[in-house]
Order: sequence, then structure tokens, then C-alpha cells
Amino acid sequence: MKLYIKKDCDFCKQIIIPGNIKIPIIDVDSPKYKGFYPPQLPLIQTASKINIAGVETINELLNIVSNAKNQRW
Repeated sequence: MKLYIKKDCDFCKQIIIPGNIKIPIIDVDSPKYKGFYPPQLPLIQTASKINIAGVETINELLNIVSNAKNQRW
């Protein structure tokens, strides 16, 4: 998974990444970045190129992944 954000995005600042998850964070406004620019931010893109947008949805997905890693089901 990759998390796409930009620094001046109020919604992006609401993303909470649990400590046990390592996810690449891509700042699409970085002068060094020349790749995919999502139509909506923040956005998570899975390895199979499924795009998931929205603060609540992303935070819930990250919590589910965190719980699964900690075997809390």
C-alpha cells in the first residue's frame, strides 16, 4: 500500500497511521515526485492498484490492518 498526501491538505493531516504499520507516504506536491497524482487526497493505493479515498475509510482500513497484524479479531 502507498499513502498519497500533500502537505497543505487539511484532510491529509487527519490520517492516523498506527505505529505497527509501515506504509510509504508520498507527498504529491514534492518537487522530486513525478508519478501518479490522485484525483482526490488523501488516497491509499493497494498493490493491485485499487484506490481508496476518504479520511474515515483510510483510517478504518489502517486500523483493520493494525488489528490483523496484532491478531485482535
